[in-house]
Amino acid sequence: MRTLYKIMKRLISVILIGSSLVLTGCGIITLNEEKDRKLVVAEVNGEKILKAAVLDEYKLYTAMYGENKEKAKEIKKQILEQLVNRAVIMQKAKAAGFEINDEYRKKAEEELEDYLKEEAERRKDEDLEEASPSPSPSPSPTPTGTPGETAEPTGSPSPSPTVTPAETAEPTGTPTGSPEPTGTPKVKTDEEYLEDARKDFEAWLKRVGLSKEEYLERLAEDLVVKAYFDELTKDLKVEEKEIKEYYDDQVDFQTKYPSYRSYFSSVLIVKEPAMRRVKHILIKLPDEVTDEISDLRADKKDEDADKLRDEKLKDIKAKAEEVLAKVKAGENFDVLVDKHGEDPGMKNDSYKDGYTMYRDSNFVKEFLDAAFELKKDETSELVASDYGYHIIKVYEAKEDVIEKYEDIKDEIHDALLEEKKNKKSNELLEEWVKASKIKKYESRL
Repeated sequence: MRTLYKIMKRLISVILIGSSLVLTGCGIITLNEEKDRKLVVAEVNGEKILKAAVLDEYKLYTAMYGENKEKAKEIKKQILEQLVNRAVIMQKAKAAGFEINDEYRKKAEEELEDYLKEEAERRKDEDLEEASPSPSPSPSPTPTGTPGETAEPTGSPSPSPTVTPAETAEPTGTPTGSPEPTGTPKVKTDEEYLEDARKDFEAWLKRVGLSKEEYLERLAEDLVVKAYFDELTKDLKVEEKEIKEYYDDQVDFQTKYPSYRSYFSSVLIVKEPAMRRVKHILIKLPDEVTDEISDLRADKKDEDADKLRDEKLKDIKAKAEEVLAKVKAGENFDVLVDKHGEDPGMKNDSYKDGYTMYRDSNFVKEFLDAAFELKKDETSELVASDYGYHIIKVYEAKEDVIEKYEDIKDEIHDALLEEKKNKKSNELLEEWVKASKIKKYESRL
């Protein structure tokens, strides 16, 4: 389901020509503003692009993402580049008989109305979920590093602070839903939800300085471009073999790196990633030993680090085995954690129910691997790491929920076809640009 953020983001990523916004506060002092806007900043096969188009798009950009004065010049150059590319595309499309007409304008209105209905339904679903007494599903894990990257040990295996990825942050000024609920949300009528979505959309247009008619004209031109490229790429196909290869590769990737499946995968095949909620008893190595091991690993001296660790683990093994015997004898694990455990995280109220981890969570590798070998209510043997010995108990366990191939192959087909179309379209654009007569006057920006 689309969100208002996505439909507005497309408005920026596919810049259209011909907007007639009035720029204010652009910082021009020595030049007459109207004269400045009429400066020619590029020529594409004889077609002129005025500075006004760049300034209008820049204003729209800053309304969505905020202004960065240090990068303003570079952003304007990028906008000019996109405007040039757009001019090339529209010239080719027009020559092929693809132009804005009443049919495309009607489709634009229909698409906007469909979006508003989807947005209204999304808000209704959110309110129904908030009002429901049933617990919400576990959120997807948040990425904490690069896939395949092993974090250097920085202390006991406590979770690192949650960080919201930049990709999920909504741009400034874009309506993305109702305010945060302060109590049980009121479930409204369908008409009320639709009216709320419409009002928020209109408020967004006002903030970015677009009229509804201007927005629809941009959207209609976008539909023309899509129709043109669809015609040019209509013979592209996706074979069954490609679909199966993608499925197998993504099952492997999304199970190993669940935190990244929403960011690097076109199709979510792992619906819910495997999870463990655990507590552990850590019998620690002395801090100075742990620091020395860490320094050796930082210097890529893993053999020396392993040798030192093995030597020092001998000093604490008897104590660790004594505690393990108590665990195996059936003594209360929580009590043993409090009495013998030396991980400060286990004494933190934030983790009173244990650590929740996914396969790519930022925990010590030995600790993470051992946890996923256990089922609910099982306890581990002694697990050695650079921090000492761990005795782990699993309090909650969930396995990967993976879409069946037959149920997801059509979605994969469509995603792969779209990727092929995008690649072909970019190749065509590159050819057209090279064959065009283009002059850019970036110094006038």
